[in-house]
Amino acid sequence: MSGDGLSGTLDETATRRQVLWVLIVGLVSWFILWRLVPAGVNAQLGLVFVSLVTLVALVVVIDSRNWWRSPGVWFAVAAGLIFFVRPLVDLIDEESSYQLNLYIGATYEQALEMGALGIMSFTIGYAWLGRGSRPLHHPRRIDVDEKRFNRGAILVVVVSVLLTSVFVTTSGGLGVFLGGRTDRTAAALEASSGYLYSAPQWIFPIGLYYIVASYRGGTRLQRVFGIALVAGSQGLSILLGSRSYFLIAALACTLAVLISRSARPRLLVAVGLIPLVVYLGIIVPRLYRTSDSSEGSVAVALDASLNELGGSDWYKFLQSDDFAMARNLALALRVVPEKTGFGFGETYLAAAVRPLPRQLFAEDKPPDVDSIINARAIYPYRSTITGYSYSYVSEPFYNFGYFGVIGFSVGLGLVLRSLRNGISDSQSKSAQYIVYYSVVVASLLVFVRGNLGTDYQRLLFFILPLWFVVLYGRADATRGL
Repeated sequence: MSGDGLSGTLDETATRRQVLWVLIVGLVSWFILWRLVPAGVNAQLGLVFVSLVTLVALVVVIDSRNWWRSPGVWFAVAAGLIFFVRPLVDLIDEESSYQLNLYIGATYEQALEMGALGIMSFTIGYAWLGRGSRPLHHPRRIDVDEKRFNRGAILVVVVSVLLTSVFVTTSGGLGVFLGGRTDRTAAALEASSGYLYSAPQWIFPIGLYYIVASYRGGTRLQRVFGIALVAGSQGLSILLGSRSYFLIAALACTLAVLISRSARPRLLVAVGLIPLVVYLGIIVPRLYRTSDSSEGSVAVALDASLNELGGSDWYKFLQSDDFAMARNLALALRVVPEKTGFGFGETYLAAAVRPLPRQLFAEDKPPDVDSIINARAIYPYRSTITGYSYSYVSEPFYNFGYFGVIGFSVGLGLVLRSLRNGISDSQSKSAQYIVYYSVVVASLLVFVRGNLGTDYQRLLFFILPLWFVVLYGRADATRGL
């Protein structure tokens, strides 16, 4: 078995028979609940529970002592919050339960069933079909010329700073952002290009690379420099109240450092990491963006967030829109496919051109699935322009129905299992692979809440800059990445 206990092949940590039996028990239980238990929200919630238990059990069997860094467990955390914890809170609360039954009872059952189907399909792809898959990216060490790498890193940092400066200057100056999350900052984001306000994120993977390299034979100076780059990359995100980038960065840093040090957190520490990530990555940015704390500062949001640490306030937080994707999906199912029809790949084709600057389009970029559904299900009945998200299953369902949900979820499981197989022996893997792995796993908390067509761009901002610097700094340019 590999030195850190997370093997690249199934037989080193668990027999195929163990996995097969757990999967069979989970599938049989799922089928019995689906066919024999009377229809209702409770029954669909039971399907979600069985799916989650099956996935977690298989992750524990496959990944043994290193379950905490498995893509499967973080997918289960994200999907569990959306399709089990939040719906359970809604059922417990009498007012919420009454409203759900009154307005979206039938489609809410369908939304939970779709979530359960997606989780179980992911489980099949991750635990069984992907058991012998090759690593998604060859994770061997790559010889990098340190001087060339450093020059490439400086080049990316300079370009990032210049683009960020352009964004801040054209938006009215730094004072606009130091004044808190206001209508002016929202207008600045709306009028600007994503390449400008997302430019600080380009230096994050480079900073994380230096941190990882410092634990793998590097120097303390590399670690200090890396920490400075990581902190600098998230400064503007914090001022903008953006949680999508900050949430990924916080969790990716934690995973990368633990993997680099071959450390394994205790169970309580690993479990305690979840509420800490939720607090710093979701609660604080949300309060910073609300009207109560607008015109204020980050300190205002931090102070307000401390008042949410009580049990009742955490209960209210779970009832907020932060995890309401199952409810939103139920709203979407009232118009999809009845009023929208199926997209048959429409949003995936649109996603291919979405990284292009909006100035290149005559009107606007092709809409993503959230915008399409919002226009039909939300905007006709509400004056707000706030966008809704419908979870990761919404896009494959809009395009190809239930077949899309099954196929996409299985494919996602296969891809993540391939990525997991490449991190089996972290001591022999390159620093950039550890960074890629940590960023992708951390992105699951954002991706499961949204959709691929929109959120994959965030992942590119975290991966492509480091890919470019490594390519530029290679000692042997004839060997592939």
